[in-house]
Amino acid sequence: MKKGLVLPVVLIMLASISFPNANIFSEQAEASIVENYFPFHVGNQWTYTDGTKELTFSIIGTQEINGHTYYKFDDYFSAGLGGDGQTMGTEVLLRYDRELDAVLMYFHFRGEDVDITRYNFGGGRWAMAGLECRFKQRGVTCDVPAGQFSDCTNFQFLGYDAGPDCYGYGEYVAPGVGCVKYVVPGGACLGTDQKEGDLVTFQLRSYQILPSCGDADHPYPVGDLNHDCRVDMFDLAILSSNWLECTAPECDLRITDVTIFRCELVGNRFERFEEVHELTVGDVFVVQVEIFNFGHQTKNVLNLCGLVFSPENCVKVVASSWPSVCAANIPVPTGGRALLTPLCSSQAFKAEEAGHVIMHIYVDDWNSRTICDSTFTTEILSAQ
Repeated sequence: MKKGLVLPVVLIMLASISFPNANIFSEQAEASIVENYFPFHVGNQWTYTDGTKELTFSIIGTQEINGHTYYKFDDYFSAGLGGDGQTMGTEVLLRYDRELDAVLMYFHFRGEDVDITRYNFGGGRWAMAGLECRFKQRGVTCDVPAGQFSDCTNFQFLGYDAGPDCYGYGEYVAPGVGCVKYVVPGGACLGTDQKEGDLVTFQLRSYQILPSCGDADHPYPVGDLNHDCRVDMFDLAILSSNWLECTAPECDLRITDVTIFRCELVGNRFERFEEVHELTVGDVFVVQVEIFNFGHQTKNVLNLCGLVFSPENCVKVVASSWPSVCAANIPVPTGGRALLTPLCSSQAFKAEEAGHVIMHIYVDDWNSRTICDSTFTTEILSAQ
């Protein structure tokens, strides 16, 4: 008997329940750190100045590559990746990586087009197309012509052969704005004694950030799984496709199937003779439980699984005169299956009363610790 789940019914039941203290149902979904710092939206524009020269960057469109949405800038800061050291001098594609809390850049490197990490809010150091990149500091206050910005994050980009006194390229990014200050080395920066004060600094003079989904004024609503600021059938599709998925350690072993067999007593053993999906009052039956190991190591389980019927008086246990001692340990390797039963072969169940029956099944290890469990349903029909 395969487990059946009617998702719409489950959702209706959840919607009818009141959760006065359940914050997970009342708090707004939060944007990732990288989304808070970089407002990517077509039409956004930033203008920088070093006192004599101005640089203006705009997001002019989007582009889909390998299932990812990239935001197309008409130009962007070089940080040593190319161009004249100040800008790339060409269109640049950037995208969010929410899992890494990073901004990735689509870049032609060593003959291939690849994603490289442009900014990483996870901290530490990383490589970027021949540069050593560093997350230096968060919580910096930046005073620039466009205003004062707090909680800025400072990134540094250096050549691997740069000397210890080299400041390299530096960027300061502010929440809800993006880059507010860009520091350019005054020379080759290969060991010369260059300090930040000696370098060329472009500061944000003006900017235009258009309203967009996920910003402070337009947060993701609860249940918005694909971050489009709507809760709709697309979110339901994501939920249903991952229904009952579990990444907790106790979910490595999972009950994948339950089968009911009518049986009869042959000698001192109950022998199966017919698989059924529903029972009739008076039927004698046994239950077979299939488990599968989705984990990365062998699991040892008890061959007798636990089974509790609800209501309790709908089923009783019947037995032959043989002793009911048959417990054993079963190793289930990674990617392997095992078949368990709740009773020894000298025992079986008998359907006593008509109605819907809930079976709560649990699988234990040899030390009686429950590894996994699940609930299944069947029906007992009245005898004709």
